[in-house]
Amino acid sequence: MAMDIHRSVAQVAILEDGTIIRQLRVDLVHDRLVAFAKTLSLEDEVVIEVTDNSAAVERLLRPHVKRVAVANPRLVRAIAYARVKNGRG
Repeated sequence: MAMDIHRSVAQVAILEDGTIIRQLRVDLVHDRLVAFAKTLSLEDEVVIEVTDNSAAVERLLRPHVKRVAVANPRLVRAIAYARVKNGRG
């Protein structure tokens, strides 16, 4: 699962075998984010982008999932570009 975190909402993309199977928005209000986290599984892995809110989101999600990775958007963009440019993937 990937989360694009903004000030008051997170755009969530749930992936299965590399394909987006569901998209949703989650309000970044404590109770709503905790309710969303409780729908997740200890098998799930989450990638979130480094933002002002990412540490708080990570803390709330971590007990409910297998792993939370926090990614620097500049590095992710550079890696994606490098893969496209060199044909590896």
